[in-house]
Amino acid sequence: MRELSTPAAFAVMFGSAFALLAVLALSTQDGQRFDAATLGAFDALRADGFLRAYAVRDWLAGALLVVAAVAGVEALVRRAWRAVAASVVLVGLVLVASFAFKAGWLLERADLGDFAYAYNTFPSGHAAAALAAVVAVAWLNPRWLNGAVLVVLAVVCGAVAVASLLSFAHRLSDVLGGVLLTGAIAFAITAVVAPWPRRRPDRWVYGALAACAAGGTVVGVAMLGAGVPVDLVVAAGFAGCAAAIAVVVRMQHPMSRERQAVSRASSRVI
Repeated sequence: MRELSTPAAFAVMFGSAFALLAVLALSTQDGQRFDAATLGAFDALRADGFLRAYAVRDWLAGALLVVAAVAGVEALVRRAWRAVAASVVLVGLVLVASFAFKAGWLLERADLGDFAYAYNTFPSGHAAAALAAVVAVAWLNPRWLNGAVLVVLAVVCGAVAVASLLSFAHRLSDVLGGVLLTGAIAFAITAVVAPWPRRRPDRWVYGALAACAAGGTVVGVAMLGAGVPVDLVVAAGFAGCAAAIAVVVRMQHPMSRERQAVSRASSRVI
């Protein structure tokens, strides 16, 4: 029962953090004011040359989705139906939920003043889709996947998140919201359909969760009106975002029983 409750608990944790962030960012004046200020953070990294480089976020997010699609084709060949179905549902739900929030169908951005963009940009679809693609690859577990490759994919996901803010495309809350949204959906799917054994948190996960909590606390305090330097808060937010990505990715495992058996057998031989 403890193993069954682990992904569900993480889903509740990420979902609650997402809901709290959404309320602060969309429905409070202090939250909107601070969020707008994050668009001016790290001004030295927003020169024209940097802005052109940040445009690569579109390509990076697309590349991660292509990698997930390639892994999906290989999984179809192996008849790993559970992994393919879960991955399609994950990416689909993430994209639909991101669009629904930005369209104001689920929670509208309150008109509390002239704070940067008048239209809603919460959450970041790029950050959400990028993380969903990485999780899908972990679930699909193609033969070319190993720990190093998964780390590279997670780093690329983090780069998409950072570029989304520094390119003026998104506020800080948008980026954090995209990661939290995908994490909540991914853990919810894992709680329902993932085969045994479920992955349990290790010391790395607990350490990353502590970093998430620390970064989230700094961001939350700033959004409640505390006079914390914007650059410091954005740095803490980025650290928390990276830690959240690490938690989500590390807690995933293959959804194909066949590949799990092969992995366990290889481990025993080694």
